[in-house]
Amino acid sequence: MELMKIMDLMNYNYESQGTEIYNIYGKFIEANQEILTEEQLKNASEYLLPPFAFDDERKRSKDQYDKTQKLIMVAINKKIENKKRGMVA
Repeated sequence: MELMKIMDLMNYNYESQGTEIYNIYGKFIEANQEILTEEQLKNASEYLLPPFAFDDERKRSKDQYDKTQKLIMVAINKKIENKKRGMVA
């Protein structure tokens, strides 16, 4: 998913008082995991705030947060595994 589409979705989510931030974030990670570095993926995990960290009284899904964190961890592990394979070959 291209960056501008993600930004449009994020802006719409914010303006409409939506709660789909984790779904949008996950789509971005999933679509770009091949070009994101291991460091960038780790930063993405750190910067993804849990549902209780927001002070705007929107109901955000803990399950969606966990799913997005898991997606990021899988992408990181994939990068690490590819790096190990590259060293062996």
